[in-house]
Amino acid sequence: MLPIFLKLAKEEYDFGPRALYQTSVADTFPDHYHDFYEVFLVTYGKAVHSINNSQQLLSQGSLVFIRPNDVHSYAAINYFDFKIINIGYYISEIAPVLSYLGISPSVIDSPLLPIHLKIEGKQFDHLRDMLLELASLYPSQKCRPLFRSFASELYYPLLGAETEFVHTRTQLIPDWLYKLDIEMSKRHNYIQGLQRLMELCNYSQAHVIRSFQKYYKMSPTEYINSKRMVYACELILSNKYSITEICYQCGFNNLSHFYNVFHSIYHCTPKDFAARHM
Repeated sequence: MLPIFLKLAKEEYDFGPRALYQTSVADTFPDHYHDFYEVFLVTYGKAVHSINNSQQLLSQGSLVFIRPNDVHSYAAINYFDFKIINIGYYISEIAPVLSYLGISPSVIDSPLLPIHLKIEGKQFDHLRDMLLELASLYPSQKCRPLFRSFASELYYPLLGAETEFVHTRTQLIPDWLYKLDIEMSKRHNYIQGLQRLMELCNYSQAHVIRSFQKYYKMSPTEYINSKRMVYACELILSNKYSITEICYQCGFNNLSHFYNVFHSIYHCTPKDFAARHM
């Protein structure tokens, strides 16, 4: 499917930069590009960012500067979801800010992939609150003045965005790992577990473990179990099977272990989960 082309309507941009708060991957567009710039901040959770035929892991504090013609989309990873605030604008809106900070537009435009920074602590809290306020006001004549009041804080982190700085924070997901995720998202594969995961890749177990920790922030076993738990929840809510049957259908050979994994993720028993959601 060809990417969707998005354009800011004149009546939208009359209010200033477009501000949008999205609370799930499901709220976002599939592969798309646009004629404007965009900056987004991940305020909660995790997701995979597909960008110009590469993949990145997004997590809370990810601040990404998208350029016109960047083709991108978002995908959920296991039971994780995310929340983001994105701001769409034309370069004329922030050119004075970049000039004031002494940042060349080429800092944003030149890299093969968009700059992806990690914002933490009080800086994250402040930036999140400012962007949320902007999103809550949009559309309003107050949006442009509010954006201009904190735009320098939004772009100030770019002063540290030398090539090495950008690469250390981008952490592109290797193609083999991304393809492995696609295969391991198939039920018959994740039910077979770690042995099947290793069969599908041509790397040592040590390398696979390091890669999962680096890019997905979890072990291969945690990754597989999280997929199994999503399936377990589907089976619980179907109200067709006993917990013991669900345990074995999800690839577990020990009921006690199944309960422990379920509780570690959902902080309740399968029975309590059913009572809350049915």
